[in-house]
Amino acid sequence: MSHAPVKIHRYKEGLFGVDWEDGNRTALPYRWLRGHCPCAHCVDEWTGVRRVGEAEVPFNVEPVRVESVGRYALRIHWNDKHDAGLYTYDYLRDLTAKWAQGPHVEPGAAPACGSKGGCV
Repeated sequence: MSHAPVKIHRYKEGLFGVDWEDGNRTALPYRWLRGHCPCAHCVDEWTGVRRVGEAEVPFNVEPVRVESVGRYALRIHWNDKHDAGLYTYDYLRDLTAKWAQGPHVEPGAAPACGSKGGCV
């Protein structure tokens, strides 16, 4: 059973927050959440392989607008001009559980070092 959000937060610590009708709370880092975008650009719709993850997301990414999509999802408009992902309520709840379990580095992920590379 899917629970609906009752309030959306943008915490100054860089966390995207959702208060749910059942009393649970989501608080996920912006970059991590953007790196888990479920859209067809970020995840190959045929293979399910993630093409854009946290390593490809700018460090300063943040939501600029959030809109409700029906009674099942949120669309987050990010400052990197990406807005294709529909974060269903169930998916957001799954991400919340995944974040709580850690570790927070995906297998094979590399740090974002800018478009020219050069990690120090």
